[in-house]
Amino acid sequence: MQATHVVYGIKGVLPFLRRTAPSCFQPLSLPDLRHARIAIDATLLTQRLFYRDQNDPSRHLSGFLQVIHTLRQHNCTPIMVFDHVDARLPQKAREHAKRRITNQRAQFRYKVETARHARLQALLTCVDAYDGMSMHAKHDVRHLLQQWVAKAEGEVDLWSTVPLDAKTWDYMSTVPLPTFDEETTVPMVWTPNDTNDDASVLYDDAHCDESTWADPLAYDWVDEPCIWSSDASTTGSFAITPASLAHAMYALQADQKMYQDHAVYTESASQIPLTYAEKDMYQTLWKGPTDAHGHHLDMIAYACSQSERLVHMYRRSSRLAPKQAYKDCMELCHWLQVPTLVTGDGTSQGGALHEAEAVASALVHHGFADMVASEDSDVLLYQVPLLRGLSSFTLELLDTQQARETLFPCGDAKQSYQYLLEFALLCGTDFNRTVPGIAARGAYRWISHYGTIRALLRAETGRFRPPDMLTREAYEAELDEARAVFAQKPDVRVTALSLGLTQAQPTPDSLHTQTEVPKWAAFLNRTVSFPEATSLTPLSMDRKGLVAFLQAHQVHITAPWRETYEVPDISAQPSALVEPTWATTSLAAHAAAQKE
Repeated sequence: MQATHVVYGIKGVLPFLRRTAPSCFQPLSLPDLRHARIAIDATLLTQRLFYRDQNDPSRHLSGFLQVIHTLRQHNCTPIMVFDHVDARLPQKAREHAKRRITNQRAQFRYKVETARHARLQALLTCVDAYDGMSMHAKHDVRHLLQQWVAKAEGEVDLWSTVPLDAKTWDYMSTVPLPTFDEETTVPMVWTPNDTNDDASVLYDDAHCDESTWADPLAYDWVDEPCIWSSDASTTGSFAITPASLAHAMYALQADQKMYQDHAVYTESASQIPLTYAEKDMYQTLWKGPTDAHGHHLDMIAYACSQSERLVHMYRRSSRLAPKQAYKDCMELCHWLQVPTLVTGDGTSQGGALHEAEAVASALVHHGFADMVASEDSDVLLYQVPLLRGLSSFTLELLDTQQARETLFPCGDAKQSYQYLLEFALLCGTDFNRTVPGIAARGAYRWISHYGTIRALLRAETGRFRPPDMLTREAYEAELDEARAVFAQKPDVRVTALSLGLTQAQPTPDSLHTQTEVPKWAAFLNRTVSFPEATSLTPLSMDRKGLVAFLQAHQVHITAPWRETYEVPDISAQPSALVEPTWATTSLAAHAAAQKE
C-alpha cells in the first residue's frame, strides 16, 4: 500500500531515464557536495518537510534548520528560492486545481478510514467481551442480533424458528430494536451529511479554495474515545449485559452499512477489500458457530491493523502545507542569514511571474550556483544539474545535459533541445496535458520519429487525439503556452548581486593539483572555486532573535546546535513576523533596474 502522491514536473521521465540513460545519475554523500553552491527549490522543500511522518507542528522548521545546518557543516552554500505565496503562473492553474482535488480526496479517505478503524476497534472489544460471557449470555446476544437484523431487512421473524425457553423469550421480547437515537453505547463517527459534503468537493472545482483544506488532524471526532474500550470492560465501571452488548454490535453494523452506501465510490484500491471484509465479518459473527469467536478475534485484529496502516498513510498524504508554513521558513532563513529569493508577483514593483525552479536554474546559468536542488523534473528542461533527495539526504545528482545528449544525440544542440522539449510536453508537464495512451517510452519513440507533437497528431489522426475532447487547434495553443513558460528565462543578476552572491571564477590549475576535486564537480566535469571555509554563524546573525523565533514556534533546540551557533539560552516571547520587505527587496531592485 502506498500513499497517493503528487508528481511534480515531467510525468514518468525519471524512471524512463534510469532505464535509458543510467550513466546520467550519480549517487552522492554529503561530503561529496563540499564547496557546492546549491540553489534550492525551497517551496518543494517546505512541502516535503511538512509531509514528514511526525506530529510535531513545527516539523518543517526543524527540518529546514537541519538542512541548512548540515549543508553548512559540509562547506556548502545554500541559496533558497521560494514561490510567491499569493501569485503563481496562470498556466499552472489547472495543475493546482488537480492537486487540490487530489488532496481533498486524500482527506476524505482519511476521514473514512479513521471512522472504520474506530469501528473495528470497537468491534474487537465487543467480540472480546462476548468471548468472556457464559454460553447462555452468548445465546441471548446472538439471537437479539439476528432478530434485529431480520426486522431491519424485512425478513421473516427468526424467533419462530429458534426454540427458546420461556425465561429467555420473556427477557428478549422486552428488548426493543435499537434506533440511532438510542445507540449511545458506541458513538457514531460517520453521518450521511458528512459523506455528501465531502464527496461533493471532489467533483466541484468551484469549492477548491484554501478554506476547504483543513488539516484532517483537527477533526473533532478523530480523537473521540470509544466507550467500548478494553479498560471500561475490565474495570467494571458499568455492567455488560447481553442487551447492551447486542446494542453496541448492532450499532456498529448499521454504521458500517451506512458508510458503505455513501463512500464506496470514492474508496481507494486498498480500502475496497477492507470494506468487503468488514461487511462479511458481521455476517459471520451473527450466523457462525458460537465457539468460533477466537478465530473472529484474530480476523478482526488483522483487519484493524490493516486499517491502522491506511489511517497512517492517508493522514500523511492529506496534509497540506498552509501559507504560514512557507512564511515561517522564509523568516527562519532570514534569521540564519541564508540568501533567499522569492519569485515575483507579476507587478512592475514585484517582478515578473516565474516558478521557483526557473529562478533557481537561472542562478546556475548566470554562475551564482552550481546546481538546483528540487524534486521537480521540470528542471530537466532548464538544462542545469539537478540534485534530488535533499530533504532526506539520500542524494542523487542528474546531469541533465548528458541526459539530453543521450536521448537526442544531434550535432546541433539547439535542435537536440527542441526534441527534448517536445518529448517532455508529450509526456505531460505541470503546464500541459498529455495525449491519452502515451507514456514516457511511447513519447520518446514518437518524437524520435516525427520530431514534434503537431506532426504526430496530424500523421496519426486515427490513433491519437488531444486530451479531454480538445480540438487540435486548442491543444496546440495549450502546448504553445507551455513552450513559452520554458522559453522565458528569468534574469536574476541584479537580484543575486544585491544578496551578496558572487559568480564563479575559473579555478587555477595549480589549485586543482593541490586540492582534490569534489565528486559532484568531477561527475559534471566542471571547474570549481574553493572558497575559504565560512563560519556556520555569520557575524551579522542576531542570535537572540533566532532563538526567540525558534522558541516561539516551539522548535526544539539541541545542546550541540546551541553550542555551534553560540546562542544564549533565553526565554522567548512570541515574535511578530518580519516585514516582507527583506524578502522582496532584491526583486524590487531588479524591477527598478529593468525600468531604467
